[in-house]
Amino acid sequence: MSARWMLCHGRPDRAITIKGYTTPVCARCLAIYAGLIAGVLLELLWIAPSVAIWWLLLLVPMAIDGTRQQLFEYESTTARRLLSGFPAGIGLCMFFRAIAPL
Repeated sequence: MSARWMLCHGRPDRAITIKGYTTPVCARCLAIYAGLIAGVLLELLWIAPSVAIWWLLLLVPMAIDGTRQQLFEYESTTARRLLSGFPAGIGLCMFFRAIAPL
């Protein structure tokens, strides 16, 4: 098992390709990582809300898209993966902050 598996499932058909370069992670994982970075920046700037339920609400779009894809004959688009993954990354950052405050 490679270390790459821990970062993403690594399906090339779900990765983003720009000018012949394919990202090593899929679009959703890339958006989640970008959201985690944005969440850290929001936390550092003290902009993130302190309401505990916000992190859960930010995970809903990704949960709906992923569940829909799992249960039905539906293939999510790259744009939808990016748009659902980014807020999920911010929500995950908020969740980690809630369970392990500094």
